[in-house]
Amino acid sequence: MAGAVHLALPHGSADDWQALAWSLGWLAPLGCALATGFTLAEARVCAAGRHALLEPLADATLLAALAMALVVTGMSHPMAWLFDPEAGRLSMAHWIAGALLTLVLAGFALTECRRLAAGSAMQAAVLAGTLAFGALMAAAPAVVAGALALALALRRASMAWMGLGVAAIAIGFVWYYSALHWTLLAKSVTLAAAGVLLLAGRYWLLHGRTGKEFA
Repeated sequence: MAGAVHLALPHGSADDWQALAWSLGWLAPLGCALATGFTLAEARVCAAGRHALLEPLADATLLAALAMALVVTGMSHPMAWLFDPEAGRLSMAHWIAGALLTLVLAGFALTECRRLAAGSAMQAAVLAGTLAFGALMAAAPAVVAGALALALALRRASMAWMGLGVAAIAIGFVWYYSALHWTLLAKSVTLAAAGVLLLAGRYWLLHGRTGKEFA
């Protein structure tokens, strides 16, 4: 699928290896959406007796999606950024992939809130926090995909998926800093803001009235 999408790009882009960021940028969110769908429907899959067949496919899909998100996050030719002003257009692929992955993450978070019968205020807070985190990490789709993998792992109690999520986040941070599609200051600010947001959310869950009821 990645090869077909890459060859279908406008003439000239298909010969540029950096255009892979566009090819994979659409498939990484699709793979994460499929893994999310499997997680939400896993009970029905087990009841239908198809779990042994579909679980390895879900594992492979998540692994491929995280790998593609990592490639999109880290793909940036340093010299092209310095000598070719048009190279900046490739950075749009990071934003699109990050935005689509944020939608998948937000959809899963909202579905889980409804499954746990959380109140409307709690659902709104979780959705707002998820969207804010995704917006801050939109240029690092591997981090968003890794966070989704962690959430899915906790939902399924899967150590394998948790390991994939942790690895994707760790490598994603490194590649996010090493790529030159954004300034170091902007990356530092977004990472710090995302960290503060997560700590604030944790504090609210532990000490807030609504958060305590939800926990």
